[in-house]
Amino acid sequence: MAIKKIAFVAMPFGIKETGCSDKTAAPSKVDFDALWNHAYYPALEQEGYLPVRADMQEGSLIIRDMVAQLILADLVVADISIPNANVYYETGLRHGGSIRGCLLFSANWADPVFDLAQIRRSHYTLDTDTPSEQDYQQIQQEIMQGLRGLNISTNPVRELIDRNLMLQGESAHLNEVRDEVIRFQTDVRACKIKTNAQEAKQAASRILSRYDLAKLPDYSIRELFELVRDVLGWQSLRDFYIQLNSKQRKTPFFQEQIALAESKTGDVDQAIAEIETLIDEYGNSGERCRLLGGFYKQRYFDLDNARKKRLALQASIKHYETGLKLDLNDYGCARNLLVLYPLADKGAYEKAASDMAAHILQVCDHKQLLNTGDNWVDAARLLVAFHQADLSRARELADAVALQELANWEIALCIEFLEILVEQMPETSQGDFHRLIDDFKSDISIEQKDLVQGLKASLMEAGVDYRKYQIIKARAAKKGEEVVSVVASGRETVNVANKGDYVVENQTGAKERYIVSGAKFEQRYTEETQLDGGWSTYMPQGRVKGIAVDRGILNLFDQQGSFYITAPWGEAQYVEEGDMFVTTLPLQDDMEIYRIARKEFSETYESI
Repeated sequence: MAIKKIAFVAMPFGIKETGCSDKTAAPSKVDFDALWNHAYYPALEQEGYLPVRADMQEGSLIIRDMVAQLILADLVVADISIPNANVYYETGLRHGGSIRGCLLFSANWADPVFDLAQIRRSHYTLDTDTPSEQDYQQIQQEIMQGLRGLNISTNPVRELIDRNLMLQGESAHLNEVRDEVIRFQTDVRACKIKTNAQEAKQAASRILSRYDLAKLPDYSIRELFELVRDVLGWQSLRDFYIQLNSKQRKTPFFQEQIALAESKTGDVDQAIAEIETLIDEYGNSGERCRLLGGFYKQRYFDLDNARKKRLALQASIKHYETGLKLDLNDYGCARNLLVLYPLADKGAYEKAASDMAAHILQVCDHKQLLNTGDNWVDAARLLVAFHQADLSRARELADAVALQELANWEIALCIEFLEILVEQMPETSQGDFHRLIDDFKSDISIEQKDLVQGLKASLMEAGVDYRKYQIIKARAAKKGEEVVSVVASGRETVNVANKGDYVVENQTGAKERYIVSGAKFEQRYTEETQLDGGWSTYMPQGRVKGIAVDRGILNLFDQQGSFYITAPWGEAQYVEEGDMFVTTLPLQDDMEIYRIARKEFSETYESI
């Protein structure tokens, strides 16, 4: 894929008065941030450019970098709808520094200052204070037409300068910046297309060590930030954030992302505080509401106290609903509400959930029509298919999602949503949907051989011996019977019984069930009392050696707080920090390692 050309956009920020109250066709104010998000950015992106706005330039050498990018950028777009000194200055810099590629745009009611009014420009139609999405689409189309019509025009300053003189005047520094950015983008692209996770991690680490952050423009820093997040993980992102200069660390985008990293690495309270402080300083947004909704949702699943869980769920729903009001096209809030409404009160929120499903589908159709390149479109549709228990559609969309370039953490998030939706279905319908989820888990699970290779030495050297002291219930399994093992933190894994297997039920709060082969069952349990329905109580005899899943283990496998492993019986098993990795005693050469959830382990095992 070709390296994208860079388009620098000079325009006002925030909401500005137009000063055109006497003109009936003009709005009283313009939200230039919304104009950037919904018109300029998508228009430039569709035309093959990497759009860069001045608010993305917060490096320690802001003036030098801005001047360099104004001159080096393949295109500069200046919105001169209202008088703005910064925009005029940036336009002048481009006119003096490059022979072409400075395009002027303004709203249809604009009356530019005399000097700029003499230069050819393109217009867009904006006649309301609160443009609709349809209005922004029209503006986007008008901007795209203007880009195509003006992109070969020369500017009036450079027309008067001999071209040879201009070529001789290019600075070595600007050439160096361009070359560095081109090399950087090539390396990042090569890293992103790697299909082997370990090779991608190695490539990302080489990029971090190769490039001097001080020499990269801020839009490249942002791209590198996202690469670290998606390839190296949340803890690496927190480490990388510390290396940024103070101005970069104060950038809202980086602050939002580091709060997300804090939540993913277990510091939810700090993450909430970060976003609330950001809102106090910069105001609210759909993205910030979505983050807060996610943090309170995480708190809901982590808490045991019923009242605190209810309050956390209510807070999560409130923030997601606020975010949706701020941006109806942000289906990040909508898909979370689709999942959370039934948890709050399935009956009371049934219509709201159905309305949310319809809204998500409309937004997805809209994004597809605009060809936004959003990788979450099919995943969002998949959530709706699960909500509607449409198995045929879910299978079709699951295949489509598998082909998308979603990061592992995004797939894990999708799995989290899907599992909650499955639990709302009748039990008779859950099996086929569980199998679709397991296909996703297998795509991102750590294989058993890799797990053993990474943990064998640690288990043998630092593992603690435990015995299972809690009586269990068990019965003979039916061949082909499917058992869903659920622990306190959510659904754990699925297993299908073979002839001679046993269904075991732990006597814990979650009453989780799982399957044990006949040979292993006879070695590990002794019958105590026969019960009704083919069940009996048994006293465990087996012992295990275990080690807690801590930060060191997460770093060993480049994981971020929760992940999946392939259990010895072949199914994907969910693992969280604080859970236990165990292997049966006595130790065998062909060691097998599996996970026991933290709460269930504390209720059924004791050290010996």
